Amino acid sequence: MKFLFSIFLCTVTAIAWESAFSLPDGYVTGIGTGEDMVWAVDSVTMLIYGFESEYPYDLVESLPVEGATDPVGLAWCDSVLYYAQSGTAILHGMQTNGSYIGSWDFSGYGIQEISGVGWNHDDLYTTPCFLIADPVSCTIWNIWPPGEFTEVTSIIQLPSSEEIGEIGCGGEFGDYVTWVAFESSSPSDRLQAWSPTGYNGNLAPNEPAGSVSGTEQRESEPQSYIWVCVPSELTVYLYYYGLGISGDPDHGLPGLSFSPNPMCGSVIISGQGFMDNAYVWIFDQSGRVVFSNSFNGELIWTGRTDTGEQLSSGCYFVRVSDAGGRSVSSILIKLE
Repeated sequence: MKFLFSIFLCTVTAIAWESAFSLPDGYVTGIGTGEDMVWAVDSVTMLIYGFESEYPYDLVESLPVEGATDPVGLAWCDSVLYYAQSGTAILHGMQTNGSYIGSWDFSGYGIQEISGVGWNHDDLYTTPCFLIADPVSCTIWNIWPPGEFTEVTSIIQLPSSEEIGEIGCGGEFGDYVTWVAFESSSPSDRLQAWSPTGYNGNLAPNEPAGSVSGTEQRESEPQSYIWVCVPSELTVYLYYYGLGISGDPDHGLPGLSFSPNPMCGSVIISGQGFMDNAYVWIFDQSGRVVFSNSFNGELIWTGRTDTGEQLSSGCYFVRVSDAGGRSVSSILIKLE
């Protein structure tokens, strides 16, 4: 696993993936989140899978796709899963209990084709954020309200040099961000962050290794995490991203340090730049949370789980997040 810890002022950047789970055989063409689930639509098996959004990410739903014969994109909103028919401007809706609702044709609004669908879960945003991507015109469209879709507006114009895939929404300090998957030969360009004001950043170089077919913000803590699907690896990753704010002394970049690292016995975890109500999580290499606690700037960890079990040597991943949505992750090495 490769971790890159660089945050650029006034830009969004994904730092590293923090957890992952495997997909069934097939080819996922879109993911969405809702009802504490990560949903994935598969154009080969013609199923929509529902995975628990917390470790161990159990598969709990398998719903047959209705209405579409080649589904692309996926978004959840108010217990409805929305997906498009590939090569058309037609959107389909199906309840999470498997009942088909119907379809909407957006060709009359100037939309030529739909390749991705996204929904912003954050209630703080005043701009409607049910979004669809048109790969022909390289445009992100805003459609509203859910289920009626009578208001359709072009809000983001993307470069025409790359093929647009699935999209997902995220948020950072009051301005929503749309994550856009591109069919690019450069790994660092395969997932980019855009807003109505323009380009905001991209994933760290070489992550992910394969083409991205799905992206969506995490339903909880939407300001800092996105799910990313890499179908060639049959894997969905959870990425952390952050935003630097220039010119504001109340938003200094947070930091995290360990003494000693590598640790042997115990370690002092120190943090600076976090707001009140911060929390610390420690993950093992499988993505399992082994320790968690409130964090007031410093904490002594003895290398044991929450239940007192002594952990083995190896790499552990420490993340501290605060109430303001700022989060920092780093690697801690534990020796026997």
